[in-house]
Amino acid sequence: MTSLKLAWSKSEMRALIKFLRLDGTERLLLLKTFAWVWIASVILRLLPFAVIQRLFANRTTRNGPQQERHPIGRILWAIDVANRYVPGTSCLSLAAAGRTMLNREGYPAQIHIGVAKDHGCSLAAHAWVESEGKIVIGGHESTSQFAPLGVIGEGNRL
Repeated sequence: MTSLKLAWSKSEMRALIKFLRLDGTERLLLLKTFAWVWIASVILRLLPFAVIQRLFANRTTRNGPQQERHPIGRILWAIDVANRYVPGTSCLSLAAAGRTMLNREGYPAQIHIGVAKDHGCSLAAHAWVESEGKIVIGGHESTSQFAPLGVIGEGNRL
């Protein structure tokens, strides 16, 4: 009979301890964020872009009182944590999950997609999220490095 031994690294143990020290609402927010990022990553791999575009073109609004929503800073924190721990994330999956979560909490948000030439003269693409005219996911250098290609959200389609 073989025994199964689970070995956790120090960094994994620290992450677990940090997670367990969070209050219940933040743990739930983090778990929902991990799920949204993972779902977005899977959808982006499986569905054609035209279908994805339709999925994210409409705004999903929050049902219920506005005072109970998560602060935007905590949602962005959760997206940042998910970026570090959910395998297979990309800028587009983070943007899709982030926009969905922000909209569900009642915050306006749009996905912006841009392109740029890299040093090898091939095209590079990047996605970021803007809310009320500010880049909230995807880096503030996005607009200076990438030429805007289009916006997804609030009824817009690329």
